[in-house]
Amino acid sequence: MTNWMYLASLLVLVACTEPQEEVQIDPDVAKGKGIAEASFKALSSSLKGAMSTGGVEGALSFCNIKALPLTDSLSTYYRANIKRTSLHFRNPSNQPDSLETNVLVAYQQQLKKGERLKPQVIEHDGRKQFFAPIMAKSLCLSCH
Repeated sequence: MTNWMYLASLLVLVACTEPQEEVQIDPDVAKGKGIAEASFKALSSSLKGAMSTGGVEGALSFCNIKALPLTDSLSTYYRANIKRTSLHFRNPSNQPDSLETNVLVAYQQQLKKGERLKPQVIEHDGRKQFFAPIMAKSLCLSCH
C-alpha cells in the first residue's frame, strides 16, 4: 500500500509540473555546428601544440603558415567552404563579405544588448551558409 501511495504522489507531482517545451533542432544548424566544432578542435589542438613548443611566436607562425591550409583541407573533407572572419581581420583573405559583415554587426549588437548569440543558417544566392560566433578567450588575445 505504501508503494502505491508513493507512486500516486509521484504522478501528482509530475502532473502538476508545466510541460517542457520541445526543442526542435534544425538539421542544417546541427550539420553546421558539427563541422564548426570539428574544425575548431583541429585548429585549436594544432595551435596549442605550436604554442607549447614555440610560445606566442610559434602560434603566430602556425596561424600565418598552416591555419589556412588546414582549414582548406577541412573544407575539402566536409565539402563545405569553411572560413573564419571578423570585423577586425588582419589577413585580407579573411575579410568578411557583405553578408558576413551583416551577420557580424548583428552579433555585435546582440552582445551589447546582453543577448545570447546563436548559430544560424542563412540561405543566400541559392546556397545555405552557417554562421556561429567564436568568442575570443584570453589565449586568443595573445595574438589577436
